[in-house]
Amino acid sequence: MSPNEKESEAVVKNLIREVIVTSHIVNSLDTILDSTTTADYQVHISFTPEDDAWDTFLAKAQGGHHVQTGLWAQVKGVLGWGVIRVVVTSGNKHIVGGAQIMVRRFRGLGKIGIISKGPLFSSSNPILTMLIIKELVHLAKLNHIQFLVVQPPNNGEETGRQLAHFGFNPVRMTINPTATILIDLHKDLDTIQSEIKQSTRRNIRIAQRKGITIREGTEADIGRFYVALKATSRRKNFATFPIEYYHRMWELFAPRGYARLFVAEYEGETVSSQLAISFGDTVINKMTAWSGEYSSLRPNEALYWAVIQWAKAHGFRYYDLEGINADAAQEIAETNKVPDSVRKTFTPFKVGFGGKITFFPGAYVYISNPILRTAYRIILPKVYQSPLMMKVMGHLRTS
Repeated sequence: MSPNEKESEAVVKNLIREVIVTSHIVNSLDTILDSTTTADYQVHISFTPEDDAWDTFLAKAQGGHHVQTGLWAQVKGVLGWGVIRVVVTSGNKHIVGGAQIMVRRFRGLGKIGIISKGPLFSSSNPILTMLIIKELVHLAKLNHIQFLVVQPPNNGEETGRQLAHFGFNPVRMTINPTATILIDLHKDLDTIQSEIKQSTRRNIRIAQRKGITIREGTEADIGRFYVALKATSRRKNFATFPIEYYHRMWELFAPRGYARLFVAEYEGETVSSQLAISFGDTVINKMTAWSGEYSSLRPNEALYWAVIQWAKAHGFRYYDLEGINADAAQEIAETNKVPDSVRKTFTPFKVGFGGKITFFPGAYVYISNPILRTAYRIILPKVYQSPLMMKVMGHLRTS
């Protein structure tokens, strides 16, 4: 048998196996989730971005995150994303779990569904988890979603294991950071400051001494924030979304107290800004933008320190610096040294603020079509760094 024939035979065998696996997954879920085990639950499917009841549930749920809210679905709508929401209620009509899927069609790939920081549950319950997974699989098929990518919530390690058990495969793409730094705001301010690296503390003092001031911004500052963001993107080589995206975020999140803009100025000139999202018990550094000017005055160190102080003063539990390089994070956690490979990234700057390096669950993908699933396993490793995949990855990120 020639090498080509052997490869073709292997592909056919893989395809047959995938068909069998898909059938087994569906049958297993149906067998476990009979009418007796799920009698206390009602499943509701919606396609409208707005859902105040769901957002209220998320704000109180352990692991609840703003990227699962209906508010966020409306923000992503600016970029052409639609929404499918699965909400499960109990007999008393209270929400006990669910997931929000953002859906968009990509040329060359078909329809992709993204569940970022979900599904969420009011309590740990394997039956409820399996019920929602079953609904997700069903909705992926019903709505012709070729790739359903799920990145569980921060406390979702067990959810990840359940996803893997029922046919979702770990995938390298990240919708949200899988490593970050959390600052524990329950500590007193002197302790938080003492845990900041000496060089960063020195830079904070330089900024204060040389006239960098920090104020809270308004919607009128979004334009200046965006100009600085474009400058940052050019320096760090990442794509930005249109300014309408940030205006929409402010319009929806700020009136509810979820969004704050902090502005660092020098002699009345905006130098850098941080858009912070507060949700549940955490304030997140959603996006920081720096014009690139006045680097010797250390405006960014002063800016971050001001946001930490604000979050502490307003009773939040954590300040999340929102993402560091995951590979470097592992090395830093083990050696307390920043590897040279990330010296020119945001990682060393964020590490300077102390806090705890924290790891979150990675993403899983479900592909309902067995032919596509086989092709995915063969082709994806070869095209992961291709321009098409890099473009898709840029659209999938939640910043």
